[in-house]
Amino acid sequence: MKQGMIRVLIVEDEMAIAMDVETRLQKMGFAVTATALNREEAESAFAADRPDVVLQDIQLGEKHDGIFLSGYFSEQGCPVVFLTAFGDTKTFAEALATAPAGYVTKPFRDDDLRRQLELAVFKQARLREMQDMVQMYEQFLTLYIPPAALLDASRCFLRVPPALERLNGFLAEEMNGKPVADFFVFEPGTGHITHLLHRNKQRIAYAAKLIAIQTGADESCIGYALQPDKTENETEVERESPVINTKAVFIRDKSVLYRVPFENIYWLEAMDNYTKIHTQQKTYTIKLFLKDALLRLPADKFVRIHRSYAVALEHITMLEEDTLYIGSTGLPVGKQYSEEITSAFKTMN
Repeated sequence: MKQGMIRVLIVEDEMAIAMDVETRLQKMGFAVTATALNREEAESAFAADRPDVVLQDIQLGEKHDGIFLSGYFSEQGCPVVFLTAFGDTKTFAEALATAPAGYVTKPFRDDDLRRQLELAVFKQARLREMQDMVQMYEQFLTLYIPPAALLDASRCFLRVPPALERLNGFLAEEMNGKPVADFFVFEPGTGHITHLLHRNKQRIAYAAKLIAIQTGADESCIGYALQPDKTENETEVERESPVINTKAVFIRDKSVLYRVPFENIYWLEAMDNYTKIHTQQKTYTIKLFLKDALLRLPADKFVRIHRSYAVALEHITMLEEDTLYIGSTGLPVGKQYSEEITSAFKTMN
């Protein structure tokens, strides 16, 4: 299977139709993970090899298992495209209640089916990005005073904190989905805000900036945080601390916020009152002591090996008497840490 191919699970109770659909999908460049004839086979195939999208008939046999299955797949975070000969209003209403990602009526054209599947996968990816951004926004509420607003990649408001409502007189529901430029004045050619536009038509001085939120893998921008300039009760540590969740750390490097999965971090290096974070793609520099940076990472995944170094346990490849290797990179092991790192290394064998 080629990298990047969309993986499809077909659920169709008529074997001849299922085989025809599978052949047509493969010719269109999709990868079929399995073909299931009923609910039991579908659930088993889904668990064995999770697809990117499910293409299924609404009515399987004499039961409405297709409607049930749609809800099951949606709960698992997998989009569903219905493929059915039933085009009546009642069937459509039942299918619509399960919030499918697409709906194609037989007989269908290949181009129509391709677009529905590709759109379903795209919308699911965008939903995951939004969920990550919303989770990050909740963390921003505890990190910044006043709290930052969150925008999508097109610079339209996604979440608005109450503090901003009080400042400009607009309600959150009036701002959500609208461009940030409708409510703020920017310094030409920059992401720095100089004024906010109040509901009563006043132009009020306001210092803030947009920080790009980017993925650590390909550095694509998935949104922005509108961050007010620091206030008297905001400390240096609060401004420079990474924001973490259960799977990744958000690291601010200069004027950009990157989402870096824990699994991509290889080792950390102390540089006076800064720490360099070496990852699979690049090296980030943050204004934190190494000990403080480690407090923001899972203790069961990272361990200190020297006063100047800490490593990710899962990326250790070799341990000598006083040297530890991450791939081909050798790092010194301090005497006071040797027993701890040797013990941790043994648990990996």
